[in-house]
Amino acid sequence: MLPASPNLANPNANAVLPPGNVPGPPGFGRVGLAARRANTAVGMRVPLVTNVEIGQQVVSMVEESLAVLPGAPAAGIPAAVAARGAALAALVGVPAALAANTAALAALAGLPAAVAANTAALAANTAAQAALAAKFANSLAVDEADLLTPVADALGAPVPVIFPATRGAFHALSAANCDVLLAYYGAPIPPAAILVRPRRALLRPHLGLTRVHID
Repeated sequence: MLPASPNLANPNANAVLPPGNVPGPPGFGRVGLAARRANTAVGMRVPLVTNVEIGQQVVSMVEESLAVLPGAPAAGIPAAVAARGAALAALVGVPAALAANTAALAALAGLPAAVAANTAALAANTAAQAALAAKFANSLAVDEADLLTPVADALGAPVPVIFPATRGAFHALSAANCDVLLAYYGAPIPPAAILVRPRRALLRPHLGLTRVHID
């Protein structure tokens, strides 16, 4: 039996969050409750919610999802997987100090080549999984006002400032802005004669958006 989604430290934030799960066996209803709660938490701003608390809500949603998969253990996912999920969810907005510390470590004069290669591989894997977590959060955005989580490219480079803040803003992206984001994700740029809607369709999977509305 999985625990309910954890509460936030801020009572004002808890007042607007959807209800948490009640104790009971895994099921799609519990997954839906956890998804609504996580999506609402992602849309909140500091100081109502912290990155750690957003990570806790996303981990609870992932646990609920994995628990209903065929062959999932009845007691919940292993603690190691839960801990990894929390770490990945917290990577959204990773502090600049951590990036600077990693760069300083890689710059050490005597760092063996093997360690440097492993560090680069770990950084690439971390960036990829952080992007996956952001896409998963964006897949829950179905209404025009739903907030979108910025998705970094495979290298974890800074996301362009034109990244749409909401689902509605995505539908309003111009052809030029679509091209900028496509180039950022390393995707081919369509010929100039291609209209803006097909460009948005090419961009959609890079953001993790589902096709609920017509672009």
